[in-house]
Amino acid sequence: MIKLDKFTDTTDIVITHPVTGTELEHEDGRKLTVTVFSTESIEYADAINKSADRMANVNLKKLNASEKREFTIKLLADCIVSFNNFDEVDLGSGIVDPKDKTGLLRSHKWLRELVDTEMGDLGNFVDKTSVSKKKG
Repeated sequence: MIKLDKFTDTTDIVITHPVTGTELEHEDGRKLTVTVFSTESIEYADAINKSADRMANVNLKKLNASEKREFTIKLLADCIVSFNNFDEVDLGSGIVDPKDKTGLLRSHKWLRELVDTEMGDLGNFVDKTSVSKKKG
């Protein structure tokens, strides 16, 4: 679930279990979240431009699936501010390092897909509200 605060350049994505859909949290109630730049922020635009620069330096037709996935992972990592409350968390492969954004996204496909989907939903929401503001 996304909590959008239109007065900030970031939003938090609450992490849910990939099978059950329940929100993941510590025993003390702290939820696992990922803070991402909003799709209308300068930082998000910079991440998109950085990704475009990386893509301009390679022949995309010659990249294999793994290399294309790496482009996506790097773009998502650039759009993430932080993984919150991931201290002492085992996501199935041992304790994770919340500072290693690309490593977390690379080794946990379900987490990468969740963040990617939620950011896409956020972008669609922002795009639709921006259009309706212009019409009104």
